Amino acid sequence: MKEKEIQKLYNSMTNVKEDYIEEAWKEKAKKRHLIWIKWGMAAACLFFCVIAVFEIPDIFNSVPVNDDCMDVGIKEASRDGNPNGYGTGQMEQADGDMEIAEQDQAVQKQETESLPEVSAYAYEGEACYISPNNGHCIYSIPLQRAMEEYGDAVLYKVVVDVFSDNNMFESNSEAVKEEIERLAGINYTVDFEHCNDGTMDHYYFVLCGTEDQLINFAGNDNYGYVFWLYDERAK
Repeated sequence: MKEKEIQKLYNSMTNVKEDYIEEAWKEKAKKRHLIWIKWGMAAACLFFCVIAVFEIPDIFNSVPVNDDCMDVGIKEASRDGNPNGYGTGQMEQADGDMEIAEQDQAVQKQETESLPEVSAYAYEGEACYISPNNGHCIYSIPLQRAMEEYGDAVLYKVVVDVFSDNNMFESNSEAVKEEIERLAGINYTVDFEHCNDGTMDHYYFVLCGTEDQLINFAGNDNYGYVFWLYDERAK
């Protein structure tokens, strides 16, 4: 290649306008800026995804838990074995209040003797019950349903199981007989039944009471109680 041609080629390669060089650097810087924006957005998305993984489950699981509730083993039942909206069956009264309560019960007994008696209620579901703690009452599902339907318009004939420290007394035990006598002394209509089905003896602690007497049962704080409609147990 001739010297003149070589010089011409060199000039064409090196004699680049400064405007072109500056424009090229600006374009390169712009691309770098876009790359950083993309990576920043990706990092932000990842951060919010991590927060969501840990926080969202807590939102859906933030249901209050009542550790004092007793599980009766069936979803339809109230969790403490009592009709919805009712108390636990515990009674803590001063001596003066107890005397007034006994007088009121005596009057109520006279007024309710003529009420119709309910000893059964149709219920096709199944339920299992845990032993009641001392000072607490559990009501069977059929009994709950009956009280929801009839309220205080009837007397409920029930069989009562008595527990101490989650262990059930035999129905013919001295503890149960003494409990029957105590309740009779404060104007509850109670009885001790015995029958033989031809193979064995059966004993029942039977109580006939109003809805109020069952829900506000004047139990012994050292005992727990389970109430069944009569036909549930004494068949």
